[in-house]
Amino acid sequence: MSTAEIGRQLDDLGGAIDDLLGPEPPVLLGLGEPTHGVAAFPMLRNELLPALVERGYRSIALEVDHFAASVVDDYVAGGTADVNEVLETGFSHRFGAVPGNRELVEWLRAHNAEREPQDRVRFRGFDGPMEISGAPSPRRALTSVIDYLSVDLDVDGLLGADADWSSEAAMFDPAASIGGSDRARALRVIADDLASALRRAAPGLCRRDPDAHDRATAHARTALGLLRYHAAMASSSTDRIATLLSLRAEMMADNLLAIVAREQHRGPTLVFAHNAHLQRAPSDMAVRRGRGELGRRGGARLPGLG
Repeated sequence: MSTAEIGRQLDDLGGAIDDLLGPEPPVLLGLGEPTHGVAAFPMLRNELLPALVERGYRSIALEVDHFAASVVDDYVAGGTADVNEVLETGFSHRFGAVPGNRELVEWLRAHNAEREPQDRVRFRGFDGPMEISGAPSPRRALTSVIDYLSVDLDVDGLLGADADWSSEAAMFDPAASIGGSDRARALRVIADDLASALRRAAPGLCRRDPDAHDRATAHARTALGLLRYHAAMASSSTDRIATLLSLRAEMMADNLLAIVAREQHRGPTLVFAHNAHLQRAPSDMAVRRGRGELGRRGGARLPGLG
């Protein structure tokens, strides 16, 4: 099959987008790339975004840590941070250095200048805080919820040292993971109770400060996701890696649902990520051990998203 048979020349970008969106644009429009680090795909994203903004889109969500993305969002709303620092700290997975992301940040900042908040294009992240080499301690997420709810609860003893959680050896050796320990199980119960408390108190808390409640809910969601992830790292099951990948995908999906809940009153969201995180069919991935890295190169069939 030739390129002409499977592709479409975008001589009329606006017309092509109108055909794609139809009369009712989707609240989440997914744009995937088959691999990371190739300039053509984020550059295409950057070319499409202004046309989508003209058609009502008011946010863009990337495959970066949900909380790190707030650094970028503050900057594109007019914050005074240095752009190099924003690219370094606001993009997880070292994506700040990916071709096209600096241009995206600069365009968003210029576009948002002197616009009212409801008309600005927000920058969102929908990934969890995990990296290929492992996952961090749930300390930040748990303590943020505890502080928000003003609960008299000390979890330092259960958390221990952050290094206990972030050991890269745990990705390859279940015995090196803290996720199956009694204290990790106790923290999962606490995290579940905190998430329940937030849901039950939501009507009053949302009225008082919807943004603060949204952040606390995101922290509770992240704490539970991280503790599930660490528990899976401690498992010696043959489908251990598939479980880890699907747990990350679950966190991504939950974060996207939260983004829709917060953004749909302003407009739809463009989502840009690896194809494996956007497709409906099971993804293919194989894992190899080499220099402490996992490789995405096809092979194992995984349930759900990649």
